[in-house]
Parts: sequence; C-alpha cells; structure tokens
Amino acid sequence: APALRSAFCVLDVPAVVLDADVDAGLIDTLMQRLRLAVAATAPEARGTPALVRGTFGPDAGALGAATLPMFFNFSPRAGILMGAGAQTYAQAQEESHVAL
Repeated sequence: APALRSAFCVLDVPAVVLDADVDAGLIDTLMQRLRLAVAATAPEARGTPALVRGTFGPDAGALGAATLPMFFNFSPRAGILMGAGAQTYAQAQEESHVAL
C-alpha cells in the first residue's frame, strides 16, 4: 500500500487495474485491503483512483509479450523499452535522416 500511495501522489490516474495469474480470491482480497489502506491514508484534497480487477488473468503475460513486436515496429520511440534516453533517441533520429 505505501508504494501504491506514493504512485498516486505523483500520478493522477483515474483507475488502477490489478491482474495476475493467481487465484481470483487472492486478487479480490488484495483489492479489498488496498482500497481500505489507500482510503485511510489519502490526502483530504485528493481522491483515490478506482481499483479495478483485470480480465486477462493467466493470459496477461502472453498478451503483453505479443504486443512487443507491434510496438517495436510501429512506435516512433521504441527505444524507451530498452532504456534509451531522449538524447540517444535524438541521435538515432539524426543518424537515420543522414543515412537517407
């Protein structure tokens, strides 16, 4: 709960989706405990995002992996997955324009 609360302080998201390849009862229990913990420590001036149960379940990892080729081939900033910073990205863009 402390890590999730810290993320809420930095990011303004309307919802957080929780999903995993574990028993559905475990996810539901985790969501209930997180809701209580986050609500108890939320600042008064700021609401808490909705916690939503995901629907991918055991297929989540496979679906995420399946989207990577699409991301690498069609994203203008595919280097972000490899840890490339903005400067490295700009250099790669310049080199690709020079090569043309």
